Amino acid sequence: MSIVSTKAYVVTKVKGISGINPDGVFDYEQQKWSVFPAIAVTLKDGNARFLTNTQNERHYNIVIRIYQEIVRGNVGAAAAEDNLMTLADNIITSFDNDIRLGRTDVWTIPITLNCGWIQDQPVRFIEFTLDCIDVVQAVG
Repeated sequence: MSIVSTKAYVVTKVKGISGINPDGVFDYEQQKWSVFPAIAVTLKDGNARFLTNTQNERHYNIVIRIYQEIVRGNVGAAAAEDNLMTLADNIITSFDNDIRLGRTDVWTIPITLNCGWIQDQPVRFIEFTLDCIDVVQAVG
């Protein structure tokens, strides 16, 4: 597993989740979004530890952020919040049903989430953290 391949898999998977517009999924953050809901998939952090004298355990925390503008056109706050919660359920279910990310060399810890608002903007977000774990061979 590499950071690049894991992030690419997560981006592809998110684009295929029910209710998500693939054109609104990005593998980077933006200052201003032109489409809502917008989704950014980025690396948050990582760590590692010795597992045995020939193996290391690596963790890569991939973050999936959904941004939803609260008032746009005929979409009011209640409808926007409902849409955000539906997408959240779909993302959680999708990753709960694919804890190995389509491979045999990696697995994930159940997804965690955090919610909030973008400062000075009518934009709400949900941030999911996907802890991806890989055991790699280490040569001493």
